[in-house]
Amino acid sequence: MSGFEQLKITFFEECNELLQSLEGGLADIREGTTNEDTVHAIFRAVHSIKGGAGAFGLGDLVDFAHRFETVLDDLRSGRLRADAQAIRLFFQGADLLHDHVRAARSDAPPPDGADAGCEPPCAMKPSRSSWVMRPAGPVPGTNTRSTPRSRARLR
Repeated sequence: MSGFEQLKITFFEECNELLQSLEGGLADIREGTTNEDTVHAIFRAVHSIKGGAGAFGLGDLVDFAHRFETVLDDLRSGRLRADAQAIRLFFQGADLLHDHVRAARSDAPPPDGADAGCEPPCAMKPSRSSWVMRPAGPVPGTNTRSTPRSRARLR
C-alpha cells in the first residue's frame, strides 16, 4: 500500500472521530448543555473534514462540508439561532455529511435522497449534494443593516 493510500485510510478514520464529535456537540446543543466551545468544536469538526477531503480531491464531500460549515459559522457568529428546527436540521446535515464521507470512502456517487422532505420555515434545506444559501430575514437581536450573507438561510 502506498503512503498516499495509508494517508487516505487515516483521513477516513479521523472522519469517524470528527463525525462522533459533531454529533456529540449537536446533542449537547439540543439538550441545552452547550457553550461557545461546543459550537466552535462542531464547526471545527466539519471544517477539518472539508480540509482533508480537499487534500484528496473529494469534491462532493468538500462542497457539502463547505455549505454546512458556512451555516455553522452563522451559528457561531450569532447570525443564526439554534432553535429546535435548526437543531433537527443540523442533525440531518450531520447524517448527510456521514453519508458523503461513506460515499467518498467507497468511491461511490454522492448520497441519494439528500433533498427529501425538508421545508421548515427557517428554510434550511439540504439539496442533493450540498446546502444552498438564500436571503432570509435577520435573526432577532442582530444588526438589520447587515450584508445579505449575514441574513442567509439554507434552502
